[in-house]
Order: sequence, then structure tokens, then C-alpha cells
Amino acid sequence: MATYYNTWDGNVIGCLQGANAFAVDIGLGDARTYANLVNYYKRIGHFDTGICGTDIVTRVLFEHGDAELAVSLLDSKHPVSFEGMRQAGATTIWENWPHAVWDRSHDHPMFGSPAAYLFDYLLGITQREGTVAYGDLVIKPCFVKQLTRVSGSRTLPKGEVSVSYVREE
Repeated sequence: MATYYNTWDGNVIGCLQGANAFAVDIGLGDARTYANLVNYYKRIGHFDTGICGTDIVTRVLFEHGDAELAVSLLDSKHPVSFEGMRQAGATTIWENWPHAVWDRSHDHPMFGSPAAYLFDYLLGITQREGTVAYGDLVIKPCFVKQLTRVSGSRTLPKGEVSVSYVREE
């Protein structure tokens, strides 16, 4: 904290590459740290993170009730995005964002970890805290304005659970 946290504005390393999300995730910083995280990603509109930051930023936003921002980052049309990968010809998840080094793997799970949050938060298929093996299932989907319909399933130890919803006026 003494080296990287700015007491005057509540940022960790200027909030670059998900630094504020890392701090919030482990209980560091103050109320400004999370607010700065939200404002930063609303302003830039895309991830600026690597393997760990992409996961942590997404999860921290969902956990703190900012699902719409998390979804907007996952659905960003910026060149540095999953859509940027697709526009550059990807049919798999790449090891780097499209603007980075091109001689890296184009079939790599590096940025795939946020996919779990589609099940955990958008579909809302989780287990009650303190339980194991989905013995006490919780279905609590997260509704975001960007999506008019969501459907999916998760295979669990006791079988498959499916959730779907359609948002109407």
C-alpha cells in the first residue's frame, strides 16, 4: 500500500490494468478505490488487462452489483476486446488481445475465465455459501439492460440445471 496506493485519490497504480480491482478483491483501498474502478472502465470502455486482471475485474464488477458494466466490457466493440479478436478472424480465444504480439497462440484459454461468470451471475446458477458440490443450489439470475434473452445450463453432480429468461417491456 505504501508503494502503490495513492492516498490523495484512492487509486492503486492509477487504476491501470485492473489494479484497483485487485485491491478491492483483497480488501485494500477505500470506497474511492471501487468507485474509481467503475469510472475508469466506463470511461475507457474495454479491458486493459492480462490474464488475471480480466478475470478479477469482471468478477469484482459482478460481485459489487455492476453487472451492466461487466457485460459491456465483455461485449465491447473496441479493437482490444473479445469482439476485436473475432473481427481479426478468431474462432477461438487468443493468448493476447488483437493489438498485441501476433506470433502468440490463437487457441489458448488465457482470457477464458470470465466465461464462468456467465453461469454464476447472468444465469445465476450458484450454490449457497458454505456448501459443497451444489448440494444447496441457488438460482438468482442477474438481469442487465444489454441482454433481452439469456439461456444456458450447467452440469452439476446431481444433473443438469437450465435457466432461461426473456426480458420484455
